[in-house]
Amino acid sequence: MKKFFIITGIILLLVFITTYVIYKNHENEVEKIDNVGLGNTLGALREKYGKFEYISGSIFFKDENINVNTPISFTDDDLVSNLSISFESTENPFRTLEEVLELANTLIPQDAVKIDQKDFIVDENYTETIIEYKSDLLAKSINNQELYPNAEIGNFVLLTTKYTGDEFDVGYFHLQIITGNPYREKFRGYNFFK
Repeated sequence: MKKFFIITGIILLLVFITTYVIYKNHENEVEKIDNVGLGNTLGALREKYGKFEYISGSIFFKDENINVNTPISFTDDDLVSNLSISFESTENPFRTLEEVLELANTLIPQDAVKIDQKDFIVDENYTETIIEYKSDLLAKSINNQELYPNAEIGNFVLLTTKYTGDEFDVGYFHLQIITGNPYREKFRGYNFFK
């Protein structure tokens, strides 16, 4: 009888070890967000961008002019659901849309697919371009519906503001990337979004 328990114990131990190894191998195969930005941890941003300051409830990476608003506690494990960049305090304060999108592509999940893009005239001096995306990787990384206002889990928007007046240089001076689509309500009644 004693041999039976020993053999059963060894078999159960082997099953456990095999299951654990298979689980760990599968865990390593799960695709993750490579770009350091939306959907990554705050720790990944700290590792990539270095020095930061706490300013008005957000984290500011001064060298890159990236501002991160994270809703919880600003620990390394917090996931980034809202970040913005102000180009005004850089050497190139006004950018073309192509330059903004090139930068944005380094901050959004690599599987992001554009759903819609619209321009909205704010007033005679400003326009906003809003691009809505969908990402399965983002949906896996951040799956809390509360962080996706007016949108499905995995959707996010890129908002960039352009100065169009003639007193200063003309171009895009601000970029915001945020989960959900909080701008759907802002532009309700303008037939802005589908």
